[in-house]
Amino acid sequence: YEALRLLENGCFDAAFLDIRMPGLSGLEIIRSCIEKPLCPAFVVLSGYSDFAYMKQAIQLGAFDYCLKPLQSTEAAALLARLEPQLYQNRLQNGPLLLARLSDPETQEETLARCGLAGTGGPLTVAAAALPSCRDLLSLPDSSFFPLFLEEQKALLLSAANPSAVSEELDRLLAIPGCRLAVGNFDPASGRLGRLIEQLQ
Repeated sequence: YEALRLLENGCFDAAFLDIRMPGLSGLEIIRSCIEKPLCPAFVVLSGYSDFAYMKQAIQLGAFDYCLKPLQSTEAAALLARLEPQLYQNRLQNGPLLLARLSDPETQEETLARCGLAGTGGPLTVAAAALPSCRDLLSLPDSSFFPLFLEEQKALLLSAANPSAVSEELDRLLAIPGCRLAVGNFDPASGRLGRLIEQLQ
């Protein structure tokens, strides 16, 4: 139930689930989430080699079904196969998240899903134009929440303090061909859509 609550209230690229978990099975969680917007890619890890479980997981839309224990070479191969799907999900979900952030009715809930609600201060918003949004995936421990709007455009939001944001912006500008427009947004004002238009 905790896993389902997290998935319903957060933004995740992928979720690794077991068949047997306390309360709900991994298959029940996939069934509850798969048709909802902002759904992560699901990977089922299980000690059960039963073909019926595997078939059901794949029919529900799981990306893969892996037997435990998962060896490091198998995990590396799985992640390499998963990465293109995660990138496509980010491209698909970016405009949806932007629409939800720009709508006063869904803004607060969407900021919470992105881990940006309740900070008490303004958010830094950066519109980025760069050769490929894939370049943003290689930035470790980023304080920005990225929304990929298309292959070469992204919107980045952060609730970090100004010095952390400044360091992050320097890292972004080190990406060859990256251009940024940066502004601040107070969630209480409810005018994110207008700021984004100005930045773009």
